[in-house]
Amino acid sequence: MLIIVGVLCFIIPSIVWGIFLLSFRLRSKEAIGTIIDYHTGQSEYGQVSAPVVEFQLPDGKKITFTEKTHSNETIFDMIAGIFSKFVLKKDLNQVRVLYDPNNPEKARVNSFSYLYFMPASLLVIGFCIILYSIPIFHDILEPIFYFIDRLTEYL
Repeated sequence: MLIIVGVLCFIIPSIVWGIFLLSFRLRSKEAIGTIIDYHTGQSEYGQVSAPVVEFQLPDGKKITFTEKTHSNETIFDMIAGIFSKFVLKKDLNQVRVLYDPNNPEKARVNSFSYLYFMPASLLVIGFCIILYSIPIFHDILEPIFYFIDRLTEYL
């Protein structure tokens, strides 16, 4: 039963999402954009934000869009930002943008966290559920699920 749940609820949606992303990626062009602002909102977990990005098309027209994915900044994001700014000497306001040449307003920030994190997470969760349903892996994964349960108990 768990195998069916893992496949239907996690594996298949992540594959379908991946196909849509691949389709978008194949027909899109790339540009360099600048984060000009952040769209902020409130969620049950606190304040979330999404970058507002501006980029220029080859014909000179400027396009502004708000990234679809909202998130809150974690300690890992802060450390990565400090590392990128001071060690790699990167401008944190410059981002790579993928846009549809036929509809440039449909643009996305080209990074793992904005494009691929959710489908990859669904895929990993689905495989963990499938492995958990196999008796030999049940004993291996039981402590991990127990740890996650204890960790999320207080959130």
